[in-house]
Amino acid sequence: MARYPDRHSASIPALWEVQRRYGWCTPEGILQAAAVMRVTPAYLESVASFYDLLHTEPVGAHKVAVCTNISCWMRGADELLDAFRAAAEGEEDVYVTGFECLGACDIAPMASIDERYFGPLEAAEAATAIEQLRSGADVLPGKALAKRPLAGDSDA
Repeated sequence: MARYPDRHSASIPALWEVQRRYGWCTPEGILQAAAVMRVTPAYLESVASFYDLLHTEPVGAHKVAVCTNISCWMRGADELLDAFRAAAEGEEDVYVTGFECLGACDIAPMASIDERYFGPLEAAEAATAIEQLRSGADVLPGKALAKRPLAGDSDA
């Protein structure tokens, strides 16, 4: 709270921590955060219900967000989203959604899987990614943005 000149500015970070702890923004978590922040639970509920990455209902432990904005869409995002949904069908532990823009047009089509970026992806890789999530394996290691060389790296 001390980082923010106005306590309302801490709403998203506080709700993010509630979600990390409970898996979603539970009513109890919202009450706890509201008490610490000295705001009403209704205020925090309004913030949580506005943002797509904050969940006000239980969702799977694994979260897949497929970018559907123009760059990804033009490169097959609709098919990629359909493939992820099909691969995760019946899996209560995996939540799949389309997302307006994840800001990684250079690796289109792409997805965020458990808050890590992957791309460019092909629809055929969705089933592999879901199976790797189920088994606890490293997800699509060759497609992870975190493992790509940075611009200017001499090892690239």
